[in-house]
Amino acid sequence: RKKDDIWVQCDKCQKWRCLPNNYDLKKLTAKKKWDCTMNPDSTRNTCEAPEEEYKTTKRDEATRAYVDRWMRRIELTDECEQKLPKEILRSKIRPANETEWIRCSNPLCGKWRAVSPLVDAKTLKRRGVWYCVLNNWDPHQASCLAAQQFPEHHD
Repeated sequence: RKKDDIWVQCDKCQKWRCLPNNYDLKKLTAKKKWDCTMNPDSTRNTCEAPEEEYKTTKRDEATRAYVDRWMRRIELTDECEQKLPKEILRSKIRPANETEWIRCSNPLCGKWRAVSPLVDAKTLKRRGVWYCVLNNWDPHQASCLAAQQFPEHHD
């Protein structure tokens, strides 16, 4: 198969089919659903026909691994945000472009961490001390060993 092949998934059997490069894409967008009977390849135009194999490249595998890692990180973040104590949550979510920061109170660390848009940074700061390990909205940054998130010049 070639890089620019058109792949579609049958809405009935969920098998993937490769369409010829000259396939009229308007047929795909005109109908909301696609099934194997619409395949011009007579060897694969029934749901009973075996699914065609897609040969992955190393780049495909690397991209897939990257996406999987990000999906897992998003899932972990969602899980952590659901466990946040109610008293530190904001009444409404802060816009993404208005990042709030908090600094680790450990004198050997002092790193800045971005605060979740769900969390009220002022409430955290009123507690007096905050440590990286308390970062329960982003487990990848919940350690003083994690890299600095904010430029050194911030105060």
